Amino acid sequence: MTRNHAAADRPTTRPLSHTGLLRLAPGMFALAIGCAVVSALLSLVPLWCIYKIAQVLLSPLPDAHAALVWGLWALAAVLLRWLIMTLSHVSAHLAAFELLRQLRSRIARHLGEVPLSFFSQHSSADLRRTMSDDVGALEGFFAHSLPDSVSAAIMPPLTLTVLFIVDWRLALACIAPLPLAFLAQMLMVKGSAERMAQWQGMQQRISQSFSEYLQGIQVVKSFGLTSLRFGSLSNDIRGAAEWVAGFARKSSLFWVVFSGLLSASLMIVAPLGAWLLLNGTVTLQTLLLFLLLAPAALIPLLRLTYMLGDQVQRNAALARINSVLLSPPLSDNADAQIPDAPLDLCLENVCHAYGEKQALDHVSFTAQAGQLTALVGPSGSGKSTLAQLVSRLFDADSGSITLGGTELRDWPLQALLDR
Repeated sequence: MTRNHAAADRPTTRPLSHTGLLRLAPGMFALAIGCAVVSALLSLVPLWCIYKIAQVLLSPLPDAHAALVWGLWALAAVLLRWLIMTLSHVSAHLAAFELLRQLRSRIARHLGEVPLSFFSQHSSADLRRTMSDDVGALEGFFAHSLPDSVSAAIMPPLTLTVLFIVDWRLALACIAPLPLAFLAQMLMVKGSAERMAQWQGMQQRISQSFSEYLQGIQVVKSFGLTSLRFGSLSNDIRGAAEWVAGFARKSSLFWVVFSGLLSASLMIVAPLGAWLLLNGTVTLQTLLLFLLLAPAALIPLLRLTYMLGDQVQRNAALARINSVLLSPPLSDNADAQIPDAPLDLCLENVCHAYGEKQALDHVSFTAQAGQLTALVGPSGSGKSTLAQLVSRLFDADSGSITLGGTELRDWPLQALLDR
């Protein structure tokens, strides 16, 4: 595939988002989400059947046949729910694998289209991590957590709808701990984006230091040195361990409060329900229904928090993937005409830098066609950089470079390299 064809096949340069990633395998993701919703609905059916069985058995004239029918409905709902849940997870895995294939193929194709200056700004360790770890971090969510997240998100409103229909007083008691739980969560996640950025930075430093250590492993083996001689690697690992310990100490209290409050519904519903039962304002079967369903009202939020706890990390991984995919490719005007004019090479106010180091600062000169032009200067004065800019291995940060009166960017790349 030629470069201009590859550029034509490249999708529009828009940042990828989590919802946009769903479009990479829309059919399978839709099936996974739909089955997760149906599975959540079916999970309430057995509990409702138990409620109806209690109504039948506690009635003045118990009907054993009706109780058996409700029991069979409950059994059928359980079996059907597990079947549909399995289908949801299988579909999510297939969709996630297709997502990984497309993402890694897109990254690999794009890396073949960027100029060499891109690789001077991104280390091989960072690119390897983006291709492997960052893409893999997305797979964990879409393959494993997506169906469970949908189920956990839909369960509380479904459960509370049923409970409010049956008895609004006990339903309010179910959600009484929710405001305090949300407050504890807000305090727990405060500054999480900044902390995750710090954690990602430490991981990158460890990865780079470890790559340097592996490159020097022969020296370590030959002279009996230890990893302590590689101070940056040792310091980075120790610093990360201390950071994790400090983070755990700060967040553990709020997490205990948050998880405890979400699990406290029964502690409120049970005594309140018993008091209402003694006063004759609720029936025994209604209290039984609330004892069964009260945990399902808030505990799924705890599961949802577990599954979405890595959202900041996934956002950071997606941002690094976008930084690669949105980097401008090396432009190639393959269909442009080669100028007939003498191929004089002209540079006007050309500037180029490697990070913060300025290699060329407003360089201007003309190398006439058919004549020998020598670049003379000490090491580090920018001679190699000029050669790379002229051959378009790099593109200049600013200024103009023309060959035969035509900008280098407007030349067919292969024709330029041939000359």
